[in-house]
Amino acid sequence: MSLTYSALDDLTDTLMQEAPGCPRNQVTYQLSRAVREFLIRTKAWKSKISIPMELNKTVYTFDVVPDVYVDELDSSSIEGMDALGDVELIGEIEFEVSSEFADQNADSLLELTCSIIPLALPCTIPTRLVNRYSEILTDGALAYIFGSIGKAYSNPGEAQDRKMNFKRGIRRSLHDLSSSNKGKSTSWRG
Repeated sequence: MSLTYSALDDLTDTLMQEAPGCPRNQVTYQLSRAVREFLIRTKAWKSKISIPMELNKTVYTFDVVPDVYVDELDSSSIEGMDALGDVELIGEIEFEVSSEFADQNADSLLELTCSIIPLALPCTIPTRLVNRYSEILTDGALAYIFGSIGKAYSNPGEAQDRKMNFKRGIRRSLHDLSSSNKGKSTSWRG
């Protein structure tokens, strides 16, 4: 099964109905802000990447979708053996290993699981994340939209309610994600 990505169009359409008068580009921007904040705080977008190790090569680039960065390296292994201490993130999509580690493991497959965060606004994320967290993302976007000062669609009371729902949703998601990963591989999250 291949991974599909969503540009958040369906949620944008829903938000347009809930915030009449708010321009579409503003809705898209605020939704992307909510998505990015959610992913930074929950680390819900995980990616499992396999990289063939090469002799004398110490710097590697993650093969990830455009306009994202690797926020955190959650696990790494070679042939089932933990290698997390041997891999260091050095850039948005790059990591480094020691020359000794590279030479000892040449022709082996390095398995990495990492947290991915979108760089650009508006952003594109896996459709499964949009589907799973749409209510939380909607609350976050509406908190930003209704919290706009001096706009016809401003609604400070509704913004506060949505902000609280967004924060609760993040806490609930953090709990669910940590509970589901106890003693399990994180590769199921894609």
